[in-house]
Amino acid sequence: MAEEYIIGLDLNKYEAQLCRYDAQKDDAESVMVTAGGSRESFPARLAYLTADDKWKYGIEADYFIAHKGALKVDAVFDIASGAQEVELAGKTFSPEFILAKFIALSLTSAGITDPKDELLSLVVTVPSITREFAETADKAFSILGLEGRRSQIMDHAECFFFHTFYQKIDIKNRDAALYYFPDEYTVSFLSIGENSQTKPVTVFPKIRGEQVLPFEPEERDAAFLDFIKETTSRGEYSAAFLVGSGFDRNWARESLAQLCRGKRKVFYGNNLFAKGACLAALDRSGETRLKDVLYIGSDLVTENIGMEMLIDGEPGYKPLIRAGINWYKAKNEIEFILNDEKDVIFRTSSMTDGIRRKFRMTLPGLPSRPPKMTRLRLSIKYEEAGKCAITVADMGFGEFFPSSGLTWTETLTEHRAEERG
Repeated sequence: MAEEYIIGLDLNKYEAQLCRYDAQKDDAESVMVTAGGSRESFPARLAYLTADDKWKYGIEADYFIAHKGALKVDAVFDIASGAQEVELAGKTFSPEFILAKFIALSLTSAGITDPKDELLSLVVTVPSITREFAETADKAFSILGLEGRRSQIMDHAECFFFHTFYQKIDIKNRDAALYYFPDEYTVSFLSIGENSQTKPVTVFPKIRGEQVLPFEPEERDAAFLDFIKETTSRGEYSAAFLVGSGFDRNWARESLAQLCRGKRKVFYGNNLFAKGACLAALDRSGETRLKDVLYIGSDLVTENIGMEMLIDGEPGYKPLIRAGINWYKAKNEIEFILNDEKDVIFRTSSMTDGIRRKFRMTLPGLPSRPPKMTRLRLSIKYEEAGKCAITVADMGFGEFFPSSGLTWTETLTEHRAEERG
């Protein structure tokens, strides 16, 4: 029987890296991609050898592009985040094919040659998730035979949560700060905090920010120092993490000294997101150790959305969107018949504050018809985090009342409502 691997893959615009769960050490370990174990990350790039119809990835791709005339497929993350197909030597490749090929080849560095049979759980983490990337990833997972719970995408913020809480880094009564350097001249900030008064304990992103850094090392150090003072002034932090290939302790002298003040624990490393993704994959495989902790991130739907209507002749509630799922998976479509109403009324309830709200959607121009002679088709779909698009179409009622062809659209923003109740 083949070994079943648990893998986290971090992918951004420039590079990628893998972590593999080691059951004996009970920890996520970086997968090295060079002989002697000197390098964790590799370029997020593919090379296509037209004569052999073969593909290479990462460091090996760079060699074949430079010395063997292979065609370069750069910025795999950007390709997967768009709808543009890639044309190489007269052939066309879809974004999902490119992403699936990159994932499959990357996994070979962890000894995985058949993801469908050898992977128990895979989490791919990216800086932020768009609908385009989510849809491409779903198709790529299908190509790899990893549909369903065996595969998932996750943003960096949620991986930061898994990395911090699986390692039991104490942030009680204080928060954890993350400074991420995707390159030498950019740093982003993220903090997470917990509310221990709730059951389960809830953890959530609190503050985000970004700063462009100067070219000169001394100026860069000074700019980062100011950024640290600005971000840490808005909270108390028991731990801070410095990650990303753009950070170098050689220039961060005064800034690093500032960050270490106040008995703050400071951690440096380049595999936080990949490790967090791997621990998330472990959690998703059924080995959860965070049963008493609930992460509420920006990628989660935090409100239940539904409608009150007659169901089989009796008053009832029809759920449309359930809280707790990722926004890019939140969608539904139903058809229903109006009685004597002229509006569509939605009920929402928040998983964060428990408040119930009502939202009324008007249908201007809807033809006047007898009760139960208007059939409507309702489509509901999150377009981005916190914003749900609702479309209602007049379907008429058979030959008696033809459709008017009218449609109405509305955007329901989480926590927007006409009234509570």
